[in-house]
Amino acid sequence: SEATHQVTDKIMQISETNREITNAVDGQAQSVDEITASMNEVSTASDEVTRNASELAMASQEVARAAMEAATGTAEIAQSASTVAHDATLVAEDSAGANERAASVKISSGEIYEASVHVQKMMIKSMELVRYMGGSVEYFSRLSDVLKECSDALKQAEKGLTIEDASFEVRTVKQAHLKWLGRLEQVIRGRDQLKPEEVVGAHDCAFGKWYDSQGTTVFDSLPLFHEMGEAHEKVHVMAREVVGLVAEAKPDEAVAKMADFESLRQDLFNLLDQLYLVEQDSIGRPEKEQKRYSLMPWTDSLKVHIKVIDDDHRRLVDMINDLYTAMRLGRGRVELGRILDALVEYTANHFNREEVMFKKHGYPETKEHLAEHEKLVSQVLEFQRQFHEEGAMINMELMSFLKDWLFNHIMGVDQRYSKFLRSKGEK
Repeated sequence: SEATHQVTDKIMQISETNREITNAVDGQAQSVDEITASMNEVSTASDEVTRNASELAMASQEVARAAMEAATGTAEIAQSASTVAHDATLVAEDSAGANERAASVKISSGEIYEASVHVQKMMIKSMELVRYMGGSVEYFSRLSDVLKECSDALKQAEKGLTIEDASFEVRTVKQAHLKWLGRLEQVIRGRDQLKPEEVVGAHDCAFGKWYDSQGTTVFDSLPLFHEMGEAHEKVHVMAREVVGLVAEAKPDEAVAKMADFESLRQDLFNLLDQLYLVEQDSIGRPEKEQKRYSLMPWTDSLKVHIKVIDDDHRRLVDMINDLYTAMRLGRGRVELGRILDALVEYTANHFNREEVMFKKHGYPETKEHLAEHEKLVSQVLEFQRQFHEEGAMINMELMSFLKDWLFNHIMGVDQRYSKFLRSKGEK
């Protein structure tokens, strides 16, 4: 029993020892866990330290850069301060000079002002000169037109006109009215002074006095003479209107009105030329006893040897000579207009007869010939319109055109179809 008791004690001691060992092991396990946790904490702390060290390094770099920038800024500030100080010194030194320069500038400003006033005066004077020159240019331009008109009239006179001694000097009349043209231009530009009431009336000028006396005695029976008198009256009225516009300080309107004056002047000169050509021996005689003028005589060379066409051509030649005779005898616009209208109508009918023949026989040049007809009809119709609507004149320029047109048409394109149509039986 004692042995059992001893065994029991030993077992209890062993058991106690095992319990202590177990407790020791549990303590060690806990210590191991604590050590492991501590190691984790140390690792985390190490990472934190590393991160903090990196951030610290970056912060140190920022501080270093900021320090460098601060240093640079300080140097610039110092330089600026030095410059300001230097400039302040210069300003202080130049203050006396600045006052002197300011006084000089003030003097120069006065000189510049005086110079600008002088320049403005010169500009105004130059503008006046330009305006005067403009008037001279306008006048010379109109004189150039007149010279061309005279040149053209002389060329037409070479085409067979016979002129007897006239009862008035046409050159003197034209020169007097051209002188008025020049004076009106000078009045518009301010180089001459004239009041509307100072413009001479149509019956008070030299030509007006001739018109009312000797002119009326010789030419009173001619419609052309009275048309010329009306044109002369309009020229003087228009001159008074131009001067009136200048007096009302309306120079632009006066310049525009001069274009109307020039148109009337051309009409007057055309009528003067026509009256100059009138043979006084025919004035007052019955129409049958008056001379008939032949601008375009009929000859066998104009024949195409097709009767209906030759009859038309002969009639057209007669009508051109009728128109020319009416112009030479001063029969006036009514008679001239009647002959012109008849000529235009007969021309259209003649062309139509030709075109019917072309179509009937298949003339190979029909297209080209019809184009020539259209061109000529268009030209004649346009002049007819100008005569009735715009007061265009029947003069030697028109008469020469009509003569040349008919002669060249017959001798040119009409002769080309003669042989073809006659070969088709046209006689």
